[in-house]
Amino acid sequence: MNWFQLKMKVKGAKPPVWRRGFVPEGITFTQLAWILQELLDCEKTEAYEFDFYRKVTLCEWKEGVNFRKNFFYSYCSASDTFVNELLSSEKWFTFKTLKHADQTAEYRIEIEKKASEVSEKRKEGRVPINSPIISKEVGFEDSWSDYLEKNRVLREQYQISKGPADYRSYQEIQKDCQAGKSGIQACENPVNRTERNQLSMPDLINQITDSAGIQREDLLKSLLGDGMAESRKVPSKDQKSREPLLKDALAAYEKSDLVDIAKSLRLHYSRLSKDELAEKIANEILMPSVMRERLMILEDQEIAAFEAAMKRECFYPTDQEWEDLNTVLELDYIAYFGDECLEIPKEVTSAYQTINTPEFQQERKRICWMTECLEIFGFLYRVAPAKIAWEIYGQKKGFAVSYEEFLDIFRKVPEDRNECTLLEEKLMLSVLRERRLYRKIERIQRQVDYYIPSENEVHDYYQNRYFTSEPAYRKLKDFFDRELKYDREEADNLCALICQELAKGKMLSEITRVLMKDGMLLSSDRQAEKYASLMADANNHTRMFELRGHMPAEMPESRHAFAGYDTKIVPMRGTTDQQAEPKEKKIYPNDPCPCGSGKKYKKCCGRKQ
Repeated sequence: MNWFQLKMKVKGAKPPVWRRGFVPEGITFTQLAWILQELLDCEKTEAYEFDFYRKVTLCEWKEGVNFRKNFFYSYCSASDTFVNELLSSEKWFTFKTLKHADQTAEYRIEIEKKASEVSEKRKEGRVPINSPIISKEVGFEDSWSDYLEKNRVLREQYQISKGPADYRSYQEIQKDCQAGKSGIQACENPVNRTERNQLSMPDLINQITDSAGIQREDLLKSLLGDGMAESRKVPSKDQKSREPLLKDALAAYEKSDLVDIAKSLRLHYSRLSKDELAEKIANEILMPSVMRERLMILEDQEIAAFEAAMKRECFYPTDQEWEDLNTVLELDYIAYFGDECLEIPKEVTSAYQTINTPEFQQERKRICWMTECLEIFGFLYRVAPAKIAWEIYGQKKGFAVSYEEFLDIFRKVPEDRNECTLLEEKLMLSVLRERRLYRKIERIQRQVDYYIPSENEVHDYYQNRYFTSEPAYRKLKDFFDRELKYDREEADNLCALICQELAKGKMLSEITRVLMKDGMLLSSDRQAEKYASLMADANNHTRMFELRGHMPAEMPESRHAFAGYDTKIVPMRGTTDQQAEPKEKKIYPNDPCPCGSGKKYKKCCGRKQ
C-alpha cells in the first residue's frame, strides 16, 4: 500500500507549530477530511474545505449549491474524488475546518513524499503501519492531545482495509462510526465520479470551444467583454499590477475579522459598516508611527522578503516566499487575491519608505536580538537579576548599550514574543510570578556566578532549542542517526527534547521510558550500553537552571548530588524485567509542575507521559 507523508502546519503560528503524519492512497477527500480532523484534534464536522493552489476546491456536495470559488477554481465533490492524483502531483494544499465550535482553523498541508512502505518503531522492532499515524510534532498547540495516545486511537479505530471504492458522504461515515463500524476502506484502482463537479471558467470555456469549434478569445469576449477577457487569462508568471488599495484588501475580510483587528488596535468600531471599518483600519495601520511599531518584530529574512515584494507587481509566491512573508500577511500589509496572487499596495510601499531609516532598522535588529536573548535567559536561569540578561545582550558585537537602553528595548518586545517579565530588578519567566514561584527557583539555585552564553550559543539555542556544538550532544545525535536509524531531523528533535527534560531535572530512566514508548529500540546489549553512556555524558553536559546555566561537568562537586542525574536505564529490549525504582509521590494533572516552570503538570512535563 502506498502512503503520503504530510506536514500539517498551523497557519499563522510563530514559532511554527506542525505535525507530520502518514495517510493512505486510495481514499476519497471525504475520508481524508475525517482522518485529518482526527490527526489535528479538530471537531468532527462536514464543514471543511480543501483548496489546491489555482486548481480546485473540494468539500461535501449539497444539492443546488454553487461551490466554484472564483474564475480559476474548479469544484470537485469530496466524496466522489480520490486523493491519488492531486496528492501525487501537487506540493501543498490548504485545509480549512472547525477547531472547536465556531472557531475556524486553517492548515497548510505540505505533501512531502510518497512511500510504498512505512514502518514505525515498536518494542518488537520495525512494524509496517496499517493506519494513519503521527510521526512527529513541533511546537505546542494548547488543545492538542498527546500524539502517542492519538496514535493508539488511530491504530484501534482507523485500521486500513482494501475493498471497492468507498463513495460514502461525510454524514454516512459519521453515522457508521457512531454505530461501531470504524476503519478506513482504501481502493486499489479507484475511479473518480464527476457528475457533481463544477468546472472553472477556463476549463468550461475550453470544453465549449473544443466541442463547438468556437475560438476561445471570441467566446471570452462575448461572455466577459473585451477588457475582462484580457484580464481573465490564466496567469503563469508575474502579472501587471492590479492596483490594489489597502482598504479594499481589508474589505475582503469577514466583518468579525475586522472587528478583531480593530480591537487589537484599540479602535472604536461600533455602528461602522464593513467598508467603513476596513477604511478606518487601513488609515490607522498606514500611519508611520503605527507601521513602525508593528514592523519592529520582523526578522532580517522577513524584512528582506517584504522589501523584495515591494519591487514586484502582482506575483505568485514560491513556498519560501510564502514562509518569509507570512508575518507581513498577518499584519495585513499585503493584498491577497483569490487566485493566491500577492501584491503590496502602493500606499503601503510609500508609508514604509517614510519609516525605513537606518535608525528603524537598527532598532528592529535590537528587538530581534532581544527576543533571542530572552529565550536563552528563560532556559538557563528561569529567574535572575535583569543585569544578567543585559550582560548576555552585550555579547553581540555592536549591540553594547547602557542598562537603561537595555530596559527600554526590553519593554518594546511585543507581549506575544516575550515570555519574561520584569519585577523590580529581577527578570523571570512570567508564569513564575503566580504565587511567587520564582522564589522556589531562587532557593534551589546554587550560589555560583551566572554562566553567560556567547553570541553563537544564543543563536544556536534560539534555532535548535539545544546546543548543537556541544560534543556530548553531537555524539548522541550521531548515535540516533547512524545506529538507531532516525533521520537527521528526528535525531535533532530528540536531542532538543532530551536537553529540555534534563534541564528540568528529569531522571534518565524517566526520559528513556518516554523514548521507548515512542518507539526507540535498542537491539543489543552493546547498543544499550552505548546509549546509557551517551545519555549520562549528555546529562553531565546540559546547562541547568539549578546551576545558574552551568553544566554539572563544570561544577566542582559530583553530579550525582542532583536528583536529575540518576543514571538508571529501563529495560532495553521491551522485556518485563523492570528494575525497582523508589516510590514517587503522586502528582496530579493540575498540580504545579515539580520542574519549577510554574506551569501545571499536565501542560509541562506531564504532556509526554
